[in-house]
Amino acid sequence: YPNPANDILKVNMEGLLIIEAEIYNIHGSLIKRQSLNSGEMITIVDLKPGVYLLKAKNGNETLTTKFIKK
Repeated sequence: YPNPANDILKVNMEGLLIIEAEIYNIHGSLIKRQSLNSGEMITIVDLKPGVYLLKAKNGNETLTTKFIKK
């Protein structure tokens, strides 16, 4: 969240520690990979406006969701 987003994304996996986040364009190409610490945000200011996929991993679980960059 927020979605749509401007400059940052906050990722929450119901109390689970997120280790890595990946952002893909709608064609499936990896755009950005970032290691995360607890409570850290993902900076997306460098992305062009559009629709992206976010894949957040905590080791055992993966959350994939779509977001819009304004």
